Amino acid sequence: MKKLRTFVVATTAAASIVVFACVYYFISLGQVDVATDQAQDASSDLADATFACFSQLMNRGATALEIEQCATPRYSPFTVAHFHSDQGLTAGSTPLEDDPLTQSVLATKTRQTARSGHVVRSLYPLLVTESCLKCHSGYSVGEVVGALDIRQDLGPVVDHSHHELLVRLLLLAPLPIVMAILLSLVLSHRIRRSMRLLEENFQSVEPGAAAGLIKVDLGFEEFNGLYDLVVNKLVETTENLRFHLRALERLTTTPRAAESWIDELGHVLQELNTLVPIEVIFTLSEHGSHDHEVIVLWSMEPGVSRREAVEAKIRAALLTTLHGRSGANAHFVHRFFPNGHDTQAMPTESFTLMLASRDAPYVGHILVAGMTIKSIDKDRQEVVHSVLRSMLDLVGSLQAVHDSMKRLEFHATRDTLTNLYNQKLFWMLFEQEIERTSEDGHTGIILLGLDAFKVINDTYGHPFGDRFLKRVAEEIATAIRGEDVLARYGSDIFAICCVGANLEDTFQIAQRVAFALKELEVLADDGSPVRTTSSVGLAVYPNHGSSPRELFSIADDQLVEAKTAGKNRINIPTNEQVQRFTEVAGGIGGLIRRALSNDLIVPYFQPILGLADNRIVAHEVLMRVQLPERLVDAGELIEAAETTRLITKMDLIVLDKALAHAKQSNYPGQLYVNMSPKSLVYPEFLAEVLNLVALHGVAPKQIVFEITEREAVQSIGLLKGFLDGLKAKGFFFAIDDFGVGFSSLQYLRRLPVDILKIDGEFIKEIANNKSSDRAIVLSVTALAKGMGIRTVAEAVEDEVSLQAVKMCGVDYGQGYHIARPGPELRRRL
Repeated sequence: MKKLRTFVVATTAAASIVVFACVYYFISLGQVDVATDQAQDASSDLADATFACFSQLMNRGATALEIEQCATPRYSPFTVAHFHSDQGLTAGSTPLEDDPLTQSVLATKTRQTARSGHVVRSLYPLLVTESCLKCHSGYSVGEVVGALDIRQDLGPVVDHSHHELLVRLLLLAPLPIVMAILLSLVLSHRIRRSMRLLEENFQSVEPGAAAGLIKVDLGFEEFNGLYDLVVNKLVETTENLRFHLRALERLTTTPRAAESWIDELGHVLQELNTLVPIEVIFTLSEHGSHDHEVIVLWSMEPGVSRREAVEAKIRAALLTTLHGRSGANAHFVHRFFPNGHDTQAMPTESFTLMLASRDAPYVGHILVAGMTIKSIDKDRQEVVHSVLRSMLDLVGSLQAVHDSMKRLEFHATRDTLTNLYNQKLFWMLFEQEIERTSEDGHTGIILLGLDAFKVINDTYGHPFGDRFLKRVAEEIATAIRGEDVLARYGSDIFAICCVGANLEDTFQIAQRVAFALKELEVLADDGSPVRTTSSVGLAVYPNHGSSPRELFSIADDQLVEAKTAGKNRINIPTNEQVQRFTEVAGGIGGLIRRALSNDLIVPYFQPILGLADNRIVAHEVLMRVQLPERLVDAGELIEAAETTRLITKMDLIVLDKALAHAKQSNYPGQLYVNMSPKSLVYPEFLAEVLNLVALHGVAPKQIVFEITEREAVQSIGLLKGFLDGLKAKGFFFAIDDFGVGFSSLQYLRRLPVDILKIDGEFIKEIANNKSSDRAIVLSVTALAKGMGIRTVAEAVEDEVSLQAVKMCGVDYGQGYHIARPGPELRRRL
């Protein structure tokens, strides 16, 4: 890069040389012209003097020699020649007939001048006067008898003047260069001062605070004008960028936003209104080739006429944007989200309707997003357009996630064949109903099994069997009450929670269902009618039990007895049967106390495999009771342990022994520890855990507390504070049996989840090529990755399941196919 001073000096020097050459050239031309004029004047004077001399000599009768001497100049640079017309030749060497200038002078009788190079030639005609006739006869007055040819060589004079001029110009040449150097120094100093002021002003402003640039005088009007232009443009660009960033900050999505994307978009409208006045945000969604819906969100509650005016303007814009497609005739839905300010409706002619659109709704069914804003400048419009495009993606993503959540929730809680509730959801609802039933209230449970359904499947084929089950589900749903909960519990087993029903009500419901199924007739593919009967077992709270498990077990026993007794029966438990079950349950409570007293509770460890590299990365800690005669699984003890409030003590014993074993074996991986919610909300539990961790010297990051999804949802309010405390100490948190809960995403939003363990029912069905379960696993995996949560596939029971979960992108796997639980921590398979 050139310096300004060098540029000024070089430019001035070049200009000086050009000016020098031009001055020299034009002055030289002028000198020649002046010399020529002077030569002509001198020639004229010489000619006049020579004519006068001729006259005097001729009057005296001088000889030809005297006349010749008179015509010869006595000084240079003149050369004079004269001739007489009757001589035929000039006194010089040029014949008269070959000299055009002489011929012209003789013909015109006038003086004429010509220049050849630096030689100036002047010809003057010799005219006969009256005095000439005194001595010469045969002539007339005015007749040309000759000419005077005067020549002057100006070469020496011009060369001398050019030399003098060149010398003087060379002496003056350094002056403009010196002046240029001085000028460049002054100018550079002034410009450096201006640049320094400019730099100091920019350096004094904080990043992003272009508006803080102050007015400075840079010393030149041009610089000041340019500075003002740059500052104004910078301030404008910074404000637009700040507006864009603040707008994009508001265009964020969360799991909660996906649950109600319209409400979330309404919050976006309220936030954006703090940046730019917006009256309306709207979206056009396409749910089929002819099914379009426009959601219009208002920052105020408009009148009917205002709503109609905005609708008309939106329809007109959509007609243009969608090129006449039916979206212009879409159904409008209006929602109102006042921003807390006294927002006034914009005059229709004063607001700008801005749109962002796609040719096809590749995500979330969203085709168009738009807003109405007050008229703004072009730069701000471009920013708003960018925000709209981002909003189009946001809304599409929100609706896509919302739709996926709905599908995920549906498939996670429904039987895919009959669309009834599945086993997992039935248990949650049944337990909730028992919990909320008052002491003097009742709730019944009915378990129903079809008689000889296997014969129907074997005779008519499984497709007909599936169709038959669908009809059975429809008949049962028609026979029960609206408030009752119906689920398909197994292949041909159906469960009914009779809400608020006593024994008599529950029995009547069972009778209606059994009668409806007995009357059911479904035509097979060959046209033959197919019928069946049902066996039913029931139980009622609190008549037959105090817990959901007790009631279900009793009803299940009655179902088995009904089938054993000849089918097509409804069995009600007797007092003796209830007493026998209570004694068995009491036996489990005694077993727990015996295990605590004799230190029979031991940890078992089941490996968790990293599916990317097939290495064991963790173990799940499982509770076992080591009796002399057998090993008791924790599943047999949990309900009784929670009922007797011994579960917390059991959890701490398992954790203590597991940490001791990990420390002794120098185990580097993580331990997944199952915890009951009742333990997690126990006030001293966190302190006890921290004491055990400190005692055994195990890092908190090696411990993952695991709780089932159903328990997490039921206890979410109490768990959040406790789990936040665990996370602050460095522990991790996992959700077990993910996907079976009614509101699976509630705890993802509210609880600090690190790991999701996908329920084994979905993993088993993947091996059976169930597309819905595969879709659920893929959705859960994608959701978890998007939230930075790791995933574990439970119940990997065979190689097909293992390869399937790998294909779905699950991080870890656990199940009997990988390794069974054992008393030792394994390093490799």
